[in-house]
Amino acid sequence: MMKKDNFDFVMEKVKECGHNLCYASERLKDEFDIVLEAVKEDGNSLYYASERLRNNRKFIAIAIENCKRDILSFCKEEMRSKFERVKDKNSKSFRNKFSEEN
Repeated sequence: MMKKDNFDFVMEKVKECGHNLCYASERLKDEFDIVLEAVKEDGNSLYYASERLRNNRKFIAIAIENCKRDILSFCKEEMRSKFERVKDKNSKSFRNKFSEEN
């Protein structure tokens, strides 16, 4: 098994630097726990996640809180428009506000 497909190895590396997700196998880029750690460390790493996880509300909210770039450009239009409706991006309850929207 190559290191880029080794769960423990990749988990350790994304905890050090979320950008390391770019080196992970496609399988691990679709692994919830791996992507969660990467996005918590660096919101911009959402770019490297699988399409399924790039469009997951939880990951988008965490990425927004942990990056300085406009990560919504990585998401489908439907998800972008939903997040743009949430005005107070800096509030501590940002994730909760978004989760309550339809």
